[in-house]
Amino acid sequence: MKKTEEKNKEILKGNFLVTDYYPHFVCKGTACRQSCCDGWDIAISMDQYFKVLSLPCKKTVREKLDRAFQIVPIPTPERYAMVRPNYQGDCPLHMENGYCLLQDQCGEEALPTICRYYPRGPRNNYAMECSCSNSCERVLELLFEQENKLAFTTKELTFTLPKEENKITPEERAFYQKARSFTFALLSNRSHSLPTRILMVGKALMIWDKDRNAAINPSDLVVKAYEKDIPLTYQAILSLSKWFIANSRSISAECQDFETFYQNGDLTQKYNESLKHLEEVLPNHEIFFEKMIINNLFFRQFPFQDFAESLSNEFISICGIYLFIRYMAISYMRDKNKIEDFIDIMAKTFRVIDHTRFEHNILILLQNEIGTDFDTLATLIQA
Repeated sequence: MKKTEEKNKEILKGNFLVTDYYPHFVCKGTACRQSCCDGWDIAISMDQYFKVLSLPCKKTVREKLDRAFQIVPIPTPERYAMVRPNYQGDCPLHMENGYCLLQDQCGEEALPTICRYYPRGPRNNYAMECSCSNSCERVLELLFEQENKLAFTTKELTFTLPKEENKITPEERAFYQKARSFTFALLSNRSHSLPTRILMVGKALMIWDKDRNAAINPSDLVVKAYEKDIPLTYQAILSLSKWFIANSRSISAECQDFETFYQNGDLTQKYNESLKHLEEVLPNHEIFFEKMIINNLFFRQFPFQDFAESLSNEFISICGIYLFIRYMAISYMRDKNKIEDFIDIMAKTFRVIDHTRFEHNILILLQNEIGTDFDTLATLIQA
Protein backbone atom coordinates (compact mmCIF):
# COMPACT_ATOMS: atom_id res chain seq x y z
CA MET A 1 0.00 0.00 0.00
CA LYS A 2 2.86 2.36 0.79
CA LYS A 3 4.38 1.92 -2.67
CA THR A 4 0.98 2.47 -4.29
CA GLU A 5 0.43 5.64 -2.31
CA GLU A 6 3.90 6.98 -3.16
CA LYS A 7 3.29 6.18 -6.81
CA ASN A 8 0.07 8.20 -6.75
CA LYS A 9 1.78 11.29 -5.31
CA GLU A 10 4.07 13.93 -6.71
CA ILE A 11 6.29 16.56 -5.16
CA LEU A 12 5.54 20.07 -6.34
CA LYS A 13 8.33 22.55 -5.77
CA GLY A 14 8.57 25.98 -7.31
CA ASN A 15 7.48 29.60 -7.17
CA PHE A 16 3.81 29.69 -6.29
CA LEU A 17 1.59 32.75 -6.64
CA VAL A 18 0.32 33.56 -3.14
CA THR A 19 -1.56 36.36 -1.38
CA ASP A 20 0.50 39.06 0.31
CA TYR A 21 -0.48 37.80 3.78
CA TYR A 22 0.50 34.19 3.03
CA PRO A 23 4.15 34.46 4.21
CA HIS A 24 2.86 35.64 7.61
CA PHE A 25 0.40 32.79 8.15
CA VAL A 26 1.08 30.50 11.12
CA CYS A 27 -1.54 28.23 12.67
CA LYS A 28 -2.80 29.60 16.00
CA GLY A 29 -2.91 26.12 17.50
CA THR A 30 -4.43 26.15 20.96
CA ALA A 31 -5.18 29.89 20.68
CA CYS A 32 -7.75 29.27 17.95
CA ARG A 33 -11.29 30.03 19.12
CA GLN A 34 -12.84 27.45 16.77
CA SER A 35 -10.76 24.51 15.64
CA CYS A 36 -10.61 23.63 11.96
CA CYS A 37 -11.72 20.12 13.00
CA ASP A 38 -15.12 21.38 14.08
CA GLY A 39 -18.26 21.83 12.04
CA TRP A 40 -17.57 20.53 8.56
CA ASP A 41 -17.27 17.21 6.74
CA ILE A 42 -13.67 16.19 6.08
CA ALA A 43 -13.13 13.69 3.26
CA ILE A 44 -9.96 11.74 2.46
CA SER A 45 -8.87 9.57 -0.46
CA MET A 46 -8.74 5.78 -0.52
CA ASP A 47 -4.93 5.75 -0.38
CA GLN A 48 -4.90 8.04 2.65
CA TYR A 49 -7.63 6.05 4.37
CA PHE A 50 -5.68 2.79 4.20
CA LYS A 51 -2.45 4.56 5.09
CA VAL A 52 -3.99 5.92 8.30
CA LEU A 53 -5.51 2.56 9.23
CA SER A 54 -2.16 0.79 8.75
CA LEU A 55 -0.06 3.20 10.82
CA PRO A 56 1.98 1.60 13.62
CA CYS A 57 0.78 3.15 16.86
CA LYS A 58 -0.25 2.48 20.44
CA LYS A 59 -3.35 0.39 21.11
CA THR A 60 -5.23 3.38 22.59
CA VAL A 61 -4.49 5.43 19.46
CA ARG A 62 -5.41 2.52 17.18
CA GLU A 63 -8.82 2.20 18.84
CA LYS A 64 -9.54 5.87 18.19
CA LEU A 65 -8.28 5.67 14.60
CA ASP A 66 -10.54 2.70 13.88
CA ARG A 67 -13.56 4.75 14.97
CA ALA A 68 -12.46 8.08 13.48
CA PHE A 69 -13.27 7.38 9.81
CA GLN A 70 -16.16 5.87 7.91
CA ILE A 71 -16.36 4.92 4.24
CA VAL A 72 -18.82 7.12 2.33
CA PRO A 73 -21.95 5.53 0.78
CA ILE A 74 -20.64 5.86 -2.80
CA PRO A 75 -16.84 5.90 -2.43
CA THR A 76 -14.43 7.01 -5.14
CA PRO A 77 -10.63 6.87 -5.09
CA GLU A 78 -10.53 10.64 -4.45
CA ARG A 79 -13.38 10.78 -1.89
CA TYR A 80 -13.33 7.47 -0.11
CA ALA A 81 -13.94 8.10 3.60
CA MET A 82 -15.11 10.83 5.97
CA VAL A 83 -14.08 11.81 9.46
CA ARG A 84 -16.80 10.56 11.81
CA PRO A 85 -17.43 13.44 14.26
CA ASN A 86 -18.11 12.88 17.93
CA TYR A 87 -21.26 14.04 19.74
CA GLN A 88 -19.89 17.58 19.90
CA GLY A 89 -19.41 17.68 16.13
CA ASP A 90 -15.63 17.60 16.55
CA CYS A 91 -13.02 15.26 15.09
CA PRO A 92 -12.44 12.37 17.55
CA LEU A 93 -8.68 12.80 17.07
CA HIS A 94 -8.80 16.41 18.28
CA MET A 95 -7.22 16.45 21.75
CA GLU A 96 -8.32 18.68 24.62
CA ASN A 97 -5.12 20.71 24.36
CA GLY A 98 -6.06 21.70 20.81
CA TYR A 99 -3.62 19.48 18.97
CA CYS A 100 -4.18 16.45 16.72
CA LEU A 101 -3.68 13.01 18.27
CA LEU A 102 -2.58 11.57 14.93
CA GLN A 103 0.12 14.20 14.43
CA ASP A 104 1.16 14.03 18.07
CA GLN A 105 1.65 10.25 18.03
CA CYS A 106 2.66 9.54 14.42
CA GLY A 107 4.12 12.79 13.08
CA GLU A 108 3.00 15.33 10.49
CA GLU A 109 3.69 12.94 7.59
CA ALA A 110 0.88 10.69 8.85
CA LEU A 111 -1.79 13.37 8.37
CA PRO A 112 -4.14 13.21 5.39
CA THR A 113 -3.40 15.94 2.83
CA ILE A 114 -6.42 18.06 3.76
CA CYS A 115 -5.42 18.11 7.45
CA ARG A 116 -1.74 18.64 6.76
CA TYR A 117 -2.10 21.64 4.48
CA TYR A 118 -5.34 23.30 5.68
CA PRO A 119 -6.15 26.18 5.24
CA ARG A 120 -3.71 26.24 2.33
CA GLY A 121 -4.85 25.14 -1.13
CA PRO A 122 -1.85 24.39 -3.37
CA ARG A 123 -2.67 23.87 -7.07
CA ASN A 124 -0.77 23.52 -10.32
CA ASN A 125 -3.38 22.88 -13.03
CA TYR A 126 -4.24 26.35 -14.32
CA ALA A 127 -1.25 27.95 -12.61
CA MET A 128 1.20 27.36 -9.76
CA GLU A 129 -0.80 28.92 -6.93
CA CYS A 130 -1.33 28.47 -3.22
CA SER A 131 -4.35 30.10 -1.62
CA CYS A 132 -5.84 30.11 1.88
CA SER A 133 -9.47 29.57 2.85
CA ASN A 134 -11.57 32.22 4.58
CA SER A 135 -12.85 29.43 6.82
CA CYS A 136 -9.73 29.82 8.97
CA GLU A 137 -9.98 32.60 11.56
CA ARG A 138 -6.25 33.37 11.32
CA VAL A 139 -6.59 33.97 7.58
CA LEU A 140 -9.37 36.49 8.24
CA GLU A 141 -7.34 38.17 10.96
CA LEU A 142 -4.48 38.65 8.51
CA LEU A 143 -6.86 39.90 5.83
CA PHE A 144 -8.32 42.51 8.16
CA GLU A 145 -5.10 43.71 9.79
CA GLN A 146 -4.68 46.35 7.10
CA GLU A 147 -7.08 48.16 4.80
CA ASN A 148 -4.79 47.84 1.79
CA LYS A 149 -6.07 46.09 -1.31
CA LEU A 150 -5.32 42.38 -1.45
CA ALA A 151 -2.10 41.91 -3.42
CA PHE A 152 -0.20 38.89 -4.69
CA THR A 153 3.42 37.81 -4.67
CA THR A 154 5.45 34.68 -5.38
CA LYS A 155 7.01 32.35 -2.84
CA GLU A 156 9.04 29.17 -3.25
CA LEU A 157 7.05 26.32 -1.73
CA THR A 158 7.08 22.53 -1.70
CA PHE A 159 4.04 20.25 -1.45
CA THR A 160 3.44 16.52 -1.75
CA LEU A 161 0.10 16.01 -3.46
CA PRO A 162 -1.90 13.27 -5.19
CA LYS A 163 -1.06 13.03 -8.88
CA GLU A 164 -3.66 14.48 -11.21
CA GLU A 165 -3.85 14.27 -14.98
CA ASN A 166 -3.60 17.83 -16.24
CA LYS A 167 -5.76 18.34 -19.33
CA ILE A 168 -5.85 22.12 -19.21
CA THR A 169 -5.13 23.71 -22.58
CA PRO A 170 -2.83 26.72 -23.08
CA GLU A 171 -5.89 28.72 -24.18
CA GLU A 172 -7.71 27.91 -20.92
CA ARG A 173 -4.67 28.89 -18.88
CA ALA A 174 -4.39 32.19 -20.73
CA PHE A 175 -8.07 33.02 -20.16
CA TYR A 176 -7.77 31.98 -16.51
CA GLN A 177 -4.98 34.49 -15.97
CA LYS A 178 -6.76 37.24 -17.90
CA ALA A 179 -10.12 36.79 -16.16
CA ARG A 180 -8.60 36.68 -12.67
CA SER A 181 -6.39 39.71 -13.19
CA PHE A 182 -9.25 41.76 -14.63
CA THR A 183 -11.79 40.66 -12.02
CA PHE A 184 -9.55 41.14 -8.98
CA ALA A 185 -8.57 44.63 -10.17
CA LEU A 186 -12.23 45.52 -10.75
CA LEU A 187 -13.33 44.25 -7.34
CA SER A 188 -10.52 46.26 -5.70
CA ASN A 189 -11.56 49.53 -7.35
CA ARG A 190 -12.98 51.41 -4.36
CA SER A 191 -14.22 54.33 -6.44
CA HIS A 192 -17.44 52.27 -6.77
CA SER A 193 -19.54 50.58 -4.11
CA LEU A 194 -18.90 46.86 -3.71
CA PRO A 195 -22.33 45.83 -5.10
CA THR A 196 -21.62 47.97 -8.19
CA ARG A 197 -18.22 46.31 -8.62
CA ILE A 198 -19.83 42.87 -8.43
CA LEU A 199 -22.35 43.87 -11.10
CA MET A 200 -19.53 45.18 -13.30
CA VAL A 201 -17.82 41.82 -12.97
CA GLY A 202 -21.10 40.20 -13.96
CA LYS A 203 -21.28 42.26 -17.14
CA ALA A 204 -17.73 41.26 -18.04
CA LEU A 205 -18.44 37.57 -17.43
CA MET A 206 -21.57 37.68 -19.60
CA ILE A 207 -19.55 39.23 -22.43
CA TRP A 208 -16.87 36.54 -22.10
CA ASP A 209 -19.56 33.88 -22.01
CA LYS A 210 -20.24 34.73 -25.65
CA ASP A 211 -16.64 35.35 -26.68
CA ARG A 212 -13.66 34.78 -24.37
CA ASN A 213 -11.46 36.82 -26.69
CA ALA A 214 -13.73 39.87 -26.55
CA ALA A 215 -12.13 43.15 -25.53
CA ILE A 216 -14.03 44.88 -22.73
CA ASN A 217 -14.39 48.65 -22.73
CA PRO A 218 -15.34 50.79 -19.71
CA SER A 219 -18.63 51.64 -21.41
CA ASP A 220 -19.52 47.92 -21.40
CA LEU A 221 -19.50 47.90 -17.60
CA VAL A 222 -21.71 50.89 -16.81
CA VAL A 223 -24.24 49.96 -14.11
CA LYS A 224 -27.39 51.96 -13.41
CA ALA A 225 -28.58 52.69 -9.88
CA TYR A 226 -30.75 49.99 -8.25
CA GLU A 227 -33.01 50.26 -5.22
CA LYS A 228 -32.64 47.59 -2.57
CA ASP A 229 -35.56 45.27 -1.82
CA ILE A 230 -35.12 43.93 1.71
CA PRO A 231 -38.21 41.63 1.73
CA LEU A 232 -37.12 40.02 -1.56
CA THR A 233 -33.57 39.65 -0.28
CA TYR A 234 -34.82 38.07 2.93
CA GLN A 235 -37.01 35.69 0.92
CA ALA A 236 -33.94 34.50 -0.98
CA ILE A 237 -31.84 34.08 2.14
CA LEU A 238 -34.64 32.42 4.13
CA SER A 239 -34.89 29.60 1.58
CA LEU A 240 -31.17 28.93 1.80
CA SER A 241 -31.21 29.33 5.58
CA LYS A 242 -33.91 26.67 5.92
CA TRP A 243 -31.74 24.26 3.95
CA PHE A 244 -28.81 24.87 6.32
CA ILE A 245 -31.01 24.45 9.38
CA ALA A 246 -31.91 20.99 8.12
CA ASN A 247 -28.55 19.93 6.68
CA SER A 248 -25.63 21.84 8.18
CA ARG A 249 -24.38 21.18 11.70
CA SER A 250 -21.92 24.05 11.22
CA ILE A 251 -24.26 27.05 11.02
CA SER A 252 -27.74 25.62 11.58
CA ALA A 253 -28.07 27.16 15.06
CA GLU A 254 -27.17 30.61 13.77
CA CYS A 255 -29.57 30.34 10.84
CA GLN A 256 -32.38 29.26 13.16
CA ASP A 257 -31.65 32.21 15.46
CA PHE A 258 -31.73 34.70 12.58
CA GLU A 259 -34.97 33.27 11.21
CA THR A 260 -36.61 33.61 14.62
CA PHE A 261 -35.32 37.17 15.02
CA TYR A 262 -36.79 38.41 11.73
CA GLN A 263 -40.14 36.59 12.05
CA ASN A 264 -41.73 39.00 14.54
CA GLY A 265 -42.02 42.73 14.01
CA ASP A 266 -41.14 44.89 11.03
CA LEU A 267 -38.62 43.01 8.86
CA THR A 268 -37.22 46.08 7.11
CA GLN A 269 -36.85 48.02 10.35
CA LYS A 270 -35.05 45.15 12.09
CA TYR A 271 -32.74 44.64 9.14
CA ASN A 272 -31.88 48.33 8.86
CA GLU A 273 -31.24 48.62 12.60
CA SER A 274 -28.94 45.59 12.47
CA LEU A 275 -27.12 47.01 9.45
CA LYS A 276 -26.67 50.35 11.21
CA HIS A 277 -25.15 48.57 14.20
CA LEU A 278 -22.70 46.70 11.96
CA GLU A 279 -21.68 49.96 10.30
CA GLU A 280 -21.07 51.56 13.69
CA VAL A 281 -19.05 48.63 15.06
CA LEU A 282 -17.12 48.01 11.83
CA PRO A 283 -17.10 51.20 9.74
CA ASN A 284 -14.74 49.55 7.22
CA HIS A 285 -16.84 46.43 6.81
CA GLU A 286 -17.15 46.91 3.02
CA ILE A 287 -13.36 46.61 2.73
CA PHE A 288 -13.54 43.37 4.72
CA PHE A 289 -16.22 41.97 2.41
CA GLU A 290 -14.20 43.03 -0.63
CA LYS A 291 -11.08 41.24 0.57
CA MET A 292 -12.98 38.11 1.60
CA ILE A 293 -14.63 37.83 -1.81
CA ILE A 294 -11.36 38.22 -3.71
CA ASN A 295 -9.62 35.78 -1.39
CA ASN A 296 -12.45 33.30 -1.88
CA LEU A 297 -12.31 33.62 -5.67
CA PHE A 298 -8.55 33.04 -5.57
CA PHE A 299 -9.06 29.99 -3.33
CA ARG A 300 -11.72 28.33 -5.48
CA GLN A 301 -9.94 28.91 -8.79
CA PHE A 302 -12.41 31.38 -10.24
CA PRO A 303 -13.62 31.39 -13.00
CA PHE A 304 -13.31 27.63 -13.46
CA GLN A 305 -15.02 26.21 -10.40
CA ASP A 306 -16.30 22.69 -11.17
CA PHE A 307 -19.97 23.48 -10.56
CA ALA A 308 -20.25 26.26 -13.17
CA GLU A 309 -21.45 25.40 -16.64
CA SER A 310 -21.00 28.99 -17.76
CA LEU A 311 -19.31 32.21 -16.75
CA SER A 312 -22.75 33.68 -16.15
CA ASN A 313 -23.27 31.03 -13.48
CA GLU A 314 -20.05 32.19 -11.86
CA PHE A 315 -21.59 35.66 -11.62
CA ILE A 316 -24.71 34.25 -9.96
CA SER A 317 -22.45 32.43 -7.51
CA ILE A 318 -20.57 35.60 -6.57
CA CYS A 319 -23.86 37.40 -5.98
CA GLY A 320 -25.10 34.49 -3.86
CA ILE A 321 -21.94 34.42 -1.76
CA TYR A 322 -22.01 38.17 -1.15
CA LEU A 323 -25.73 38.05 -0.36
CA PHE A 324 -25.25 35.26 2.17
CA ILE A 325 -22.17 36.54 3.99
CA ARG A 326 -23.74 39.99 4.30
CA TYR A 327 -26.91 38.50 5.77
CA MET A 328 -24.95 36.30 8.19
CA ALA A 329 -22.76 39.18 9.34
CA ILE A 330 -25.55 41.74 9.73
CA SER A 331 -27.77 39.31 11.62
CA TYR A 332 -25.08 37.86 13.88
CA MET A 333 -23.53 41.21 14.80
CA ARG A 334 -26.83 42.83 15.81
CA ASP A 335 -25.97 42.43 19.51
CA LYS A 336 -22.17 42.14 19.33
CA ASN A 337 -19.42 44.73 19.31
CA LYS A 338 -16.07 43.04 18.61
CA ILE A 339 -14.26 42.30 15.37
CA GLU A 340 -13.54 38.83 16.79
CA ASP A 341 -17.29 38.15 16.66
CA PHE A 342 -17.37 39.20 13.00
CA ILE A 343 -14.39 36.97 12.22
CA ASP A 344 -15.99 34.01 13.99
CA ILE A 345 -19.25 34.14 12.04
CA MET A 346 -17.46 34.73 8.75
CA ALA A 347 -15.10 31.79 9.34
CA LYS A 348 -18.10 29.60 10.15
CA THR A 349 -19.95 30.78 7.06
CA PHE A 350 -17.00 30.23 4.73
CA ARG A 351 -16.54 26.79 6.24
CA VAL A 352 -19.80 26.00 4.46
CA ILE A 353 -19.04 28.04 1.33
CA ASP A 354 -15.51 26.74 0.74
CA HIS A 355 -15.99 23.11 1.75
CA THR A 356 -19.43 22.13 0.45
CA ARG A 357 -21.35 22.48 -2.82
CA PHE A 358 -22.59 25.89 -1.72
CA GLU A 359 -22.23 27.53 -5.15
CA HIS A 360 -24.26 24.78 -6.78
CA ASN A 361 -26.96 24.94 -4.09
CA ILE A 362 -27.39 28.71 -4.16
CA LEU A 363 -27.40 28.72 -7.96
CA ILE A 364 -30.30 26.24 -8.04
CA LEU A 365 -32.12 28.04 -5.23
CA LEU A 366 -31.95 31.45 -6.89
CA GLN A 367 -32.91 30.04 -10.28
CA ASN A 368 -35.92 28.16 -8.92
CA GLU A 369 -37.28 30.56 -6.30
CA ILE A 370 -36.17 34.13 -6.96
CA GLY A 371 -34.73 34.55 -10.45
CA THR A 372 -31.24 35.09 -11.77
CA ASP A 373 -31.71 37.79 -14.37
CA PHE A 374 -29.31 40.72 -14.01
CA ASP A 375 -31.87 43.19 -12.61
CA THR A 376 -33.07 40.76 -9.90
CA LEU A 377 -29.52 39.97 -8.79
CA ALA A 378 -28.70 43.67 -8.78
CA THR A 379 -31.67 44.38 -6.53
CA LEU A 380 -30.78 41.54 -4.13
CA ILE A 381 -27.18 42.55 -3.45
CA GLN A 382 -28.03 46.18 -2.69
CA ALA A 383 -29.48 45.20 0.70
